[in-house]
Amino acid sequence: MLLLVAGILLGMVAGLIPGLHSNTLAAALSGMGISGEDAAVVIIAMFGAHAMFSFVPSIFLGIPDEAVTLSVLPGQRMTRDGKGID
Repeated sequence: MLLLVAGILLGMVAGLIPGLHSNTLAAALSGMGISGEDAAVVIIAMFGAHAMFSFVPSIFLGIPDEAVTLSVLPGQRMTRDGKGID
């Protein structure tokens, strides 16, 4: 359970900081000597959280990732119009 929470927190950090990707954290995690099952739990939770939180800086800060540039343009427009939370 602790590893699941750690993975979610790492994914949140990776999603909220532009330029930091969960693949980078997964590569750093692989060198820590964690067992296979534990690493799988952390990495899967991290990837899921990153997918959920990566749109926040794209929409509210106007810093989209290359892969989601076209999908967040309406969200940026709504944020400029004051409807970003809607």
